[in-house]
Amino acid sequence: MERIRLQGLLQLSKSRLFFSVVALICFLPGWFGLAVAETAEEGGVIIIGNKTLPFDSLSRRDLADFFKQTKTMWNQDLAISITLLQDGETHRRFVWQYFRKTPSQYHRYWKKLIFSGKGRTPMIFRSEKDLMAHVALTRGAIGYVAENTKLAGVKIIKITD
Repeated sequence: MERIRLQGLLQLSKSRLFFSVVALICFLPGWFGLAVAETAEEGGVIIIGNKTLPFDSLSRRDLADFFKQTKTMWNQDLAISITLLQDGETHRRFVWQYFRKTPSQYHRYWKKLIFSGKGRTPMIFRSEKDLMAHVALTRGAIGYVAENTKLAGVKIIKITD
């Protein structure tokens, strides 16, 4: 009788283990942002800047430094004003494409930076149109929009590796 009960428990444990492994394989990638990679490649994001910026291209590393606020000045007299979208597909693509993070991971990074006193809150916009208008009017501003966005008053900043 005990042996039958023990075999039943072992069988139950094996099935639980199987379903646990299946659940990890299915859900774990999404938790760590790996599922985002598929959508990040579907459509691109372009970096835009105020027309007064003294360059037309940036390295990927410089872009990351600016959007992580490890660099805060373009040069001695021009501060960087970064602009972000609040959420949405373009924001998700940007964060994944340039930081390999999910939007929530990037948001946590910003919260930690701000509350530690090491960073300033970036300008955050609900629409690409508003973000682009701010970049066009603000000296030293940089942001991003979907590649199919009709641009007005800004220049495209080419990102190099």
